Amino acid sequence: MSTNRKSPQPNKERLVKAFSLEYCFPGELMVGWEAHHISGDEYNMIREDGLKRHISLHREIMTLEGKVVPYKDDSGVLRFGDKSVVIGKDINHEFHARKKQERGQGAGKKQVYLIMQNNPLRNIGELELGQEVDGKPLALVDSHILQYGERKIVVYPKMKETVLLVMNKPLHGGFLAYINVKDEQEGYSWRDGGGAPAGALIRPANPGEPARYVEEIAGEILDTARFWPEGSRSMVRYEFRSPKDAMTEQKLTQQLEKTAEIALRAGIEPEDYFEHEEIVTRLKELEKRWVKGQMGCTVGREFFFPETSPSPSLGR
Repeated sequence: MSTNRKSPQPNKERLVKAFSLEYCFPGELMVGWEAHHISGDEYNMIREDGLKRHISLHREIMTLEGKVVPYKDDSGVLRFGDKSVVIGKDINHEFHARKKQERGQGAGKKQVYLIMQNNPLRNIGELELGQEVDGKPLALVDSHILQYGERKIVVYPKMKETVLLVMNKPLHGGFLAYINVKDEQEGYSWRDGGGAPAGALIRPANPGEPARYVEEIAGEILDTARFWPEGSRSMVRYEFRSPKDAMTEQKLTQQLEKTAEIALRAGIEPEDYFEHEEIVTRLKELEKRWVKGQMGCTVGREFFFPETSPSPSLGR
């Protein structure tokens, strides 16, 4: 009897499912700083070189970005506008942990944490609470701090979950698709299958080209996401952008065609025409605005390959 596990197969309604999870503290984490609780709303901000600053929550302070009101976030950090500082002492920032699902049943359930090295980012492995590391049990020092051997490391909360679903229903030359983004700070984004217009995922025509996620925006079908298969058989690389950027690119591309025509009529090369080059510069800036990341694909990864390419079979 074979013990080989088959890849998940698409059902009649769903062709593709891919997802990504982002673990981090809210705001831009100020590495090298710690917030030490004194009492009540009083904290000392300590930098690794010994610099200290006393603050009180909900009282305005001056920062390099201007005046802000610090407050405590439920994730275990103090927030200062767009910045955040971990609450705790003697924290080691070489590693971090991510809370995973519990293992076992009933009274035997144990919380599991994935331990990650930070630089370079590397998966160390999963550990259960109580499991020994360098002679010491893995233990919670606080809700957001783990005792990992001789080190105290932070536990990053799940901040964002992104899911791509492609349904077996033709649309816009591809298939009906949704990109759902759940942000723990902001709730669901505009890419919400329950509230925003659906898009379509179009399979690439040629090797190396991306699968394109398109939406109908102001009566036009425009690209707002693109996907490529990544090295591992289960990974997909993505790039997202806003509908506003997609509309701006279309308008600039149309203007570029007009300025090229004007330049050629005047007997000069388009790149020598100031207005033409100005639009080219703006298009290059727009290209930098794509948000990039990776997804794990659990169903239908072959959809990200051209139909004629030697890609994995359906559902791999």
